[in-house]
Amino acid sequence: MVKESNRGQIALIILLFMAVILTIGISVATRTTEDVSVSRKEEETTRVFNAAEAGIESALGLATPLPDLPYIGDVYNPAPYTFSVPDSLTYDYQIEKDDILEVIVPQGHTIDVNVSGVSGTDGLWIDWGEPTAGCSAGGIVVAIYNAAGPTVRRWGFIGAGCVSGDNFIDTFVIAPPGSAWRLALGFGLVPGFTSNDVLLRIRATYADMPIRITPRGGWVASFPPQQYNIESEGTKALTGETRAILTTRTNPFIPSIFDYVVFSGSSLIQ
Repeated sequence: MVKESNRGQIALIILLFMAVILTIGISVATRTTEDVSVSRKEEETTRVFNAAEAGIESALGLATPLPDLPYIGDVYNPAPYTFSVPDSLTYDYQIEKDDILEVIVPQGHTIDVNVSGVSGTDGLWIDWGEPTAGCSAGGIVVAIYNAAGPTVRRWGFIGAGCVSGDNFIDTFVIAPPGSAWRLALGFGLVPGFTSNDVLLRIRATYADMPIRITPRGGWVASFPPQQYNIESEGTKALTGETRAILTTRTNPFIPSIFDYVVFSGSSLIQ
């Protein structure tokens, strides 16, 4: 009886051991299957994202300059392009003209706005700084270049109530919703535009800052595009996987260093 009992216990132990091994095997197999599934999902997502990137590269590599594309209204949207037939990977991009310029400007750097033909009620809002930045938003130097002469008019502005050691002024500056400070420029105003003005140049001082240029007055309906918003969507038709990328291309800016460069047709004499 003792031997039979021992045999029964050994058999039970073997069964339990086999059950444990089977459980571990199933768990490992399940985990392996899950890992393979996740890996395939990540690979698929990466390929679809790469398709969206290919759309951005295609848009930026067009032979026709962005301002000259055949827009319908403010949008240029060519037919989707399938570039990987076996996987049915497709990118579809569109380019939208935007008359509002929004950029992050590092301290000491500049942005340019073409103001050729300014007249009548044409004007601009210049917003800078984060809404809660207050005086830490820094200041801006506004330079307007005139073709007659040529001449340059320049002012330094800082937030209302803020103090500057560089004779910046807070006159005409207000605190609007959505940004720290706002300056209004208009034709015939001081500061503002006059006949034959061709270029507005804005320099960020004291801090890096977001700057937004918005048309007002007569320019609301006629201000030329200041940037181009490019949105590309990559799709894998077989799975329905979709990824999108949005980027912005501004008009070219004259490098900031050119504010300090002296040009001479012959030699320079000290």
